[in-house]
Amino acid sequence: MMKKQNKIYLTIGIVAVVLIAAIVMFSSPKGEDTIKIGVIAPLSGGPALWGQGSVNMIQLAAEEINSQSGIDGKNIELIIEDGKCNPNDAITAAQKLINVDNVKYILGGHCSPETTAIVPVVDKAKVFLLAGVTSTDYGVSGSKYAFRTSPPTIDQAEIVADVAYNKYNYKKIALITEEAAYAKSFSEDVKKSFAGEIIEELNYVPGEKDFKTGLAKIKDKNPDAIWISPQDPAEAVIILNQMKELDMLDIPLFGNTIFVSSNVATTSGGLLPESAFTITLFTDPNSPKSKEVQGKYQAKYGSTVPYNLYYISAAYDATNMLSDAIGKCGEDVDCVQEFFLGIDNYQGVAGDFTFKENGDPIFDSWKEMKIVDGKTILE
Repeated sequence: MMKKQNKIYLTIGIVAVVLIAAIVMFSSPKGEDTIKIGVIAPLSGGPALWGQGSVNMIQLAAEEINSQSGIDGKNIELIIEDGKCNPNDAITAAQKLINVDNVKYILGGHCSPETTAIVPVVDKAKVFLLAGVTSTDYGVSGSKYAFRTSPPTIDQAEIVADVAYNKYNYKKIALITEEAAYAKSFSEDVKKSFAGEIIEELNYVPGEKDFKTGLAKIKDKNPDAIWISPQDPAEAVIILNQMKELDMLDIPLFGNTIFVSSNVATTSGGLLPESAFTITLFTDPNSPKSKEVQGKYQAKYGSTVPYNLYYISAAYDATNMLSDAIGKCGEDVDCVQEFFLGIDNYQGVAGDFTFKENGDPIFDSWKEMKIVDGKTILE
């Protein structure tokens, strides 16, 4: 009788252990068998043009990694937040990712105002950040844990200023600048680099709708050209419309890559002059890697890569580089930081990546760009 009872107790015990194991297995917090990566990008408003494109590329890369056994057998779980190209919204997004979702890695921001705002947040939390579409000069400088795929505006501005002064013979120019991180940084760098005279400046806050007073002052000064540096393409379109009203579109224009873009040319109804130029980062659209990824993007999202091929492709590269780092380091954020400092000529889709001590990429492939008949022309 005793032996029979012992057998019953043993059986009950085994069943209990199995049930407990099952309960633990199926009640484990979501994400235990995944690698959580936060994403912050502008997904609303004008900047969503490149924000959504960047997120699409990140998702494309993550799906490919997951289809190939993920990172050490764990799938990437993307947690995507809308930073709205706004400092306050970006900080809220970063704090949510860090404190609620417990992420150790963030891809973003994908807009300079986002990135500059969240760098102190990730530094304090010891979370690794790899930003994209972030060109303001000091976007990640001074941070141990923040890197970016975009070179600083000073690199572009020096070339822009030289081309304006020496190729197009602009000796006196006016500046129109949105008071936001990227736009402001670019204009300040043009001022430093331009060999001629700055005869007038119009600075405006994000969301401004009336530029006529400032534009009239610029017209009275009779500049050789006007430099226009918006953060949001919507304001660029308003400026062009009001320049038309003031009969100013005969004045040569040049600007940043948000201003001189197919998006602004189209949404302004063709008001962007075909002579308007910028200097842009160059990714060869016909390289085998680039053509392959562009084809995958078209197949998945039903459209061509938006905005700028370098910036959007770099989001794909960023995802793969971070995946490699996590594969080596796991959740050791200091190890990931050292991994990125050790990257030497990583051959990506956007280009080859090597990072400086301050987190900036080394980049030296630039082209003059215009929009002619709605098409991007590179020289």
